[in-house]
Amino acid sequence: MTKIKTTGDLNALREKLLEKQKKYRATIIICSGTGCRASRSMDVIDAINKELAKQKLKKSVRVHTTGCHGFCEQGPMMVIEPGNIFYCRVSP
Repeated sequence: MTKIKTTGDLNALREKLLEKQKKYRATIIICSGTGCRASRSMDVIDAINKELAKQKLKKSVRVHTTGCHGFCEQGPMMVIEPGNIFYCRVSP
């Protein structure tokens, strides 16, 4: 990854990421931090990926894993975009 040195570099990266995001209908953001992994977030990710494949939605729905959201006792956590819909204590 190129080092960001200026605000122009940051804006260019932002535009690149926004353009990439446009090809998806939705994004499922799932915490894969230590606490959520201990609460089986990887099993949730696997189950979501399998269901997206079964429904033929792999190309239109992006699954993105992140680090800790800061609510470890509520994990695994998931956010659906667009809409900023938050789910906690999800299971496969």
